[in-house]
Amino acid sequence: MKGITPVVAIVLLLLVTIAVVGFAYTFLSRTAETSGEETKKQLENQLSNIAMQVKIESATINRLTIRNIGSQSIPAGQISVFVDGTLQSCAFGDIGSQNAATCSTGFACNGQNVKVTAPGNTDEANCPQPAAFQGILYGIADGTPAELYIINAGAGNVQNVGTLSVSDGDFGLAFNSHNGLFYAVGGNAAIVTPPYNLLSVNPSTGSSQVVGPLGAPGAGPDPGLAYDENTGTLWLVSDSESFGSVPLHSVDITTGQATFIGNLDTVSWGNSNMGLAFDPATNTLYAVSVTQGLVSVNTATGAATNICTPWGSSLPVGLAFHRTENLLYTVEVEQPTVPTIVYTLDPAGQTPGSPCIVTWFADITSLPNLEGIDFR
Repeated sequence: MKGITPVVAIVLLLLVTIAVVGFAYTFLSRTAETSGEETKKQLENQLSNIAMQVKIESATINRLTIRNIGSQSIPAGQISVFVDGTLQSCAFGDIGSQNAATCSTGFACNGQNVKVTAPGNTDEANCPQPAAFQGILYGIADGTPAELYIINAGAGNVQNVGTLSVSDGDFGLAFNSHNGLFYAVGGNAAIVTPPYNLLSVNPSTGSSQVVGPLGAPGAGPDPGLAYDENTGTLWLVSDSESFGSVPLHSVDITTGQATFIGNLDTVSWGNSNMGLAFDPATNTLYAVSVTQGLVSVNTATGAATNICTPWGSSLPVGLAFHRTENLLYTVEVEQPTVPTIVYTLDPAGQTPGSPCIVTWFADITSLPNLEGIDFR
């Protein structure tokens, strides 16, 4: 019996060895299989991410446009936008392959770095800074066709820049310091049938292009325009006896579409050209009219607050803010006499309810029909 013990021991040892080898084989096989599946999934995810890439097409002060340059759709929530490292609240939906998407809510970028991250890449760009203030006063004179001028007010003369591609009157004018273009609205109902159009105007040649119709009730007649370079907003104030109020609109400079903000008043202010100007240092929007004089305008509600009342027999038809002098410039047409008169006005030196204190600056003897003005 004692001779069997080593044999049994060997058999037992072999059985144990076989069991261990089998277990190890099964374990390693499963591990290799799991590892292979994970590697496959990781590879598939990497390939999928690579197929979801974005490119910044344009970045302005308040509008970001990106394009999916990959071969797969990018699901909503997979794109993040940063401005100088601060996460923005841009909300993009699904963006199909090769499609573009725009964020105009929750995005603000003024001369800063913008970075967009997607599953497959990151793209960066710099938003434009506003152009340096040159202090050159421009104006539009109505006519057939209308023309753009540089106003050398101190010398009492003007320089013709060029001809607009429209025949219109009652112009508002504003300079966009981010893209270097003027914007204009001609709102003479006797010449143009509503809806009125937003125009872009080249400051070097005077040539104009139609951006698009304002498309909102009451937007356009007897207009005043002003550009807020802090937010990239183009403001429009209009006056129309037929519409029966003085509405404030913001205007999309890419489409021309006007969005109603509120009323400066619920009755007309005389059916005469409005003047509008913006002070970027104090974020103040000013408006001037024949019947109300100078007011400040609440850009959230449209509510107007009187700064001073009309002066003399004034008929102001344009308003512009000189940011280094902190003065408003207004052009006045004292019908039926010529010339057009240029005044300066210090908004800080006025008394509400009293006539505006203005300072004569120049007579423009050669241009009796000057209307919208703004500084470049």
